[in-house]
Amino acid sequence: FILFDARYHRLLTVNQAVAPFDDPDFAEKIMADIKLIFSPPAGRLIDAGTLDNGFPLCRYRDEKGWTSDVLANRDFGGAINQYDSSGYLSRQVRAYSRNAEGIPERIELSRHQSPRYGLKLMLLQAERLSSDDKRLNY
Repeated sequence: FILFDARYHRLLTVNQAVAPFDDPDFAEKIMADIKLIFSPPAGRLIDAGTLDNGFPLCRYRDEKGWTSDVLANRDFGGAINQYDSSGYLSRQVRAYSRNAEGIPERIELSRHQSPRYGLKLMLLQAERLSSDDKRLNY
């Protein structure tokens, strides 16, 4: 049973969705969440360093003034904290339990602004793609 099926290729196309997933605003936000998880950070690198706990951190800011803090750690995978242009936490992504290839086996996203929701993803299968693979042309 499919709840939500969409594709983003320069334009969002919803192939199938059942309520409440059929709301256009919801579709835009969930696809933005998927993009946050699986795409390079939007904007430009504005700062990089190390936190007090030793985790490396890179900070990016996009053209709308949104900030994304990207943390990497070999033990648990990594994290992304995204803040809106007013500095309020908008979304958090946590990646856990890397497999032998270094791919997180579990990813959790929490959305802290309306609509509030969480998204939990578990890795079932992974396929390494070359940088020129046409499936990466989003």
